[in-house]
Amino acid sequence: MAAVPRLVALDLAPFKADEAAVLNHAAEIAVNHATFLVGPKSSTGLFTPPLPLYLLALPMAIGRDAVLGTAFVALTNVLAVVLLARLLERWFDRRAALIGGLLYAVSFWSVIFSRRVWDVSLAPLFAVLFVTALTDWLLGRRPRSQVWAALWLGLLLQTHFSTWGYVLLVPLVVLLGAPVRWRLVPLALAVAAAPWLPFLLWEAQNGWPDWTTLRTLLGSAGAWDLNPYRDVTVFLSAQGMGGFWAPAQPPYLEEGPVLLLLRNALVVLFWASLAYVALRAMVLRSRPGQRRGHALLLGWALLPLVAFVHRSYPLIFHYLFPAAPALFAVLGVGLAALTRTPRSPRLVPLGVALYLAVHAGGQLWASGRFLRWVDSENVTETYGVPLKYSRAAAEAAKAISLGRQVYLVGHGDDVHIFAFHFWGHAGIKPVDDRSALVVPRQEEPVAYIVPALLANAPVAPVSAFVTDQLAPAQTITYPGRANGFALHSVAAGDGRAALLSGLQPVEAALSNGVLFRGARLFTAGGDRELTLLLAWEVTSVEGDVTNQRFFNHAVDSGGRQVAQWDGIGYPGWAWRPGDLVLSWHRLSLPGTTPPGAYWVRVGMYDSVTLRRTELRVGGERPSEDFVAIGPVEVTSGR
Repeated sequence: MAAVPRLVALDLAPFKADEAAVLNHAAEIAVNHATFLVGPKSSTGLFTPPLPLYLLALPMAIGRDAVLGTAFVALTNVLAVVLLARLLERWFDRRAALIGGLLYAVSFWSVIFSRRVWDVSLAPLFAVLFVTALTDWLLGRRPRSQVWAALWLGLLLQTHFSTWGYVLLVPLVVLLGAPVRWRLVPLALAVAAAPWLPFLLWEAQNGWPDWTTLRTLLGSAGAWDLNPYRDVTVFLSAQGMGGFWAPAQPPYLEEGPVLLLLRNALVVLFWASLAYVALRAMVLRSRPGQRRGHALLLGWALLPLVAFVHRSYPLIFHYLFPAAPALFAVLGVGLAALTRTPRSPRLVPLGVALYLAVHAGGQLWASGRFLRWVDSENVTETYGVPLKYSRAAAEAAKAISLGRQVYLVGHGDDVHIFAFHFWGHAGIKPVDDRSALVVPRQEEPVAYIVPALLANAPVAPVSAFVTDQLAPAQTITYPGRANGFALHSVAAGDGRAALLSGLQPVEAALSNGVLFRGARLFTAGGDRELTLLLAWEVTSVEGDVTNQRFFNHAVDSGGRQVAQWDGIGYPGWAWRPGDLVLSWHRLSLPGTTPPGAYWVRVGMYDSVTLRRTELRVGGERPSEDFVAIGPVEVTSGR
């Protein structure tokens, strides 16, 4: 029951920059035996420990396929469901195990987050292992379990910063009477600290950046509220399954009246079960150990969320995912107790069983409906393009590239996504679709991938140029985007001619090996923006060009500067001799700009030393290291 919804159609899983970056690092570990002391930076500004990278290196050692990485994460969550049911059966009863395990197995949001290659998606397994060790220590009276608890806690804390509230469970079990064997305490501390040593070494070498970030987060004025305890109950059902991904979702992604009724009933049952667990922990007589077991279960449901009661950062939904298993454990124990009501020994259990069957069916329907929507109706910027479509585009591009490098005309997520898909190929070179297009000098056709934008944003100028000037050889469509991924195979000579078409010849050579070939200056956006199209060729790579940038100064007839733009769409580390580049330089004019003639002075400089790159025109060095392009007439000052 837990495996099917988590493992079916894994190629529909979202595959964005976060997932691709993690798997790129994991593949480096598996294939090239790379060493990482730190993981990617989180949304709060904290750097993450490297454990998830090394865990995901296991499936990457089998093959560089994102489906393998997604399956690995999904399987860890299936194991978390199994271990939660085993925990409940061992220390409570089989009925609690069946109920808690069933609800966890079919939970819509638990299924969705189990299918993402995120570090936080690995947390539930270690959370259940940690609580299992605490339970063995407290209820099984096994002092050696404190060492296992320390190990699982050390690993759990490496999965995501949102798990730090789990630390509070350790003093709780000690207060509840867990036997402490003091000679094992140093070993437990060492076991917990060992996985952190590489990360702490990196922190020390880099001036403890996370400590600075933590002080900022904790010192900032923030909100005090109990919203985490309300919000975490979303994991009980399919609440918001459409609104989270698509604000204008179709009606079939909204919870219908039946699902809404089932959801509200389960939330009420959860709070009633939590009250029952609290009562058993504090008041009612129990069998030996049962009272402590209920107290630990109560702490598991409440303490991990304490970390979010005060916060100076947004409470993002997935931060609560590590606390989800506790919800289903509480429900399992509470509903199992309800079925033992002495006044209705048959009717109540039958009613609970009927409710669970209908609820489980509703959750599975919601998961299936959601996957069908992803595969056939539309995709959104929040969810991202499903894995199978970007993978299909990469495979098609490899086929038409004839073993040569492929150029990605895009930016953002696409850079990481296709860097992963092109592992083992001649490679993919990203070119920012907002500012540059490159045609190398080669005999074979040049292959380009041009992804369509997900958001309703204007088409980037480079993408528009490629679409207008170069006919696509193939298009990989995906739901909601008929143009999907456009693949172009262009003869290098035709591509170079297209880049130079319509430009005024410019002959200027720079000392870094760049040769200006042509330019065109025009106005756009109601005369409020100057656009300079500049064609330049890398004749050779002279010295360190990593930090080379263009400067663009818009000046009037008197030489007075009115606007400036600095940047480069094709960075120096990517330059190869023979590369012909067409770059778009846009300068926004102030509202006070008077009508008249304007020029753009363009040259290059080192962004670190700020030293301008030497320029020669006709073999002579001018008094200033720039070329003036223009004039263009600006007719509106508004």
